[in-house]
Amino acid sequence: FEAVAGERYSSQPLGRELWRFFIRSPHGPLGTLKVDAQTGEVIALSPDQLRMVRERAVIAAARAQNRLPTDEHGNVLAEYARRKANGYLSLAVSLFCSASDELFIPLKRPIWQFAIRFSLPSLGELGILGTLDVDAQTGEAIPLTSQQIEQIQERAHAIVQFRSQKTAA
Repeated sequence: FEAVAGERYSSQPLGRELWRFFIRSPHGPLGTLKVDAQTGEVIALSPDQLRMVRERAVIAAARAQNRLPTDEHGNVLAEYARRKANGYLSLAVSLFCSASDELFIPLKRPIWQFAIRFSLPSLGELGILGTLDVDAQTGEAIPLTSQQIEQIQERAHAIVQFRSQKTAA
């Protein structure tokens, strides 16, 4: 990995000047790394951020070799499963739904389960509408039934109506 294309910016929550660098592998960008502009101290990535960078590197390398990005047990990585879940949600449910909070469930046929988060650009995150499973061996989203999709869409509409009435009052 290497850090490239730094830019300086002011961080509001930290109240200091930072440099942000892209973390890159031979196969493309993987994330960002921040450095305190005054001290030169690297701001450590959280364990979750480190896992994400590593998984993105494995996914990029696997894509270059035309194979599935799997762990030592033959299961697709969480980040890969999340990407597949997001693709499914955007096509089958709504562009405003995304997969998050992965949970690996070691069933006879293991799955990754994701919360379906609903958000709108103007209102931010509005809630969780249900769950979506991804086959941990193939990386394919397990399709929701038409009834499940209808329920999710009804919940989203109800949340938007409630929020609109609340802001109008």
